[in-house]
Amino acid sequence: MHSTNLFIVRGYAGADAKAAGKAAKVIIATTRVWCDDKKAKVEKTDWVTVTILNGKAVAFALASVKKGDPVRAGVQNCGWFISEGWPEDLHDRHHRQHFRFAD
Repeated sequence: MHSTNLFIVRGYAGADAKAAGKAAKVIIATTRVWCDDKKAKVEKTDWVTVTILNGKAVAFALASVKKGDPVRAGVQNCGWFISEGWPEDLHDRHHRQHFRFAD
């Protein structure tokens, strides 16, 4: 059976991309919207830190990603990612997730 691994984060850069050795880190704000039990609209912002390890992508991110820019980070069928800091209480959605992408 053939499978496809796809992971995408879309949102807005919370700060300019930062150099971290040979890597680059980009903090991405993503917003979720839903209606609660009382039919009231609820919005929550999650902050995701993405660490980029690919040399060309690092150079592009450091030169191009500025605070407030729309950002899309994704990987498909290559590389790997690690999620750190998943909340113990799944109802607490205010947490940071760190993802590292590599070739």
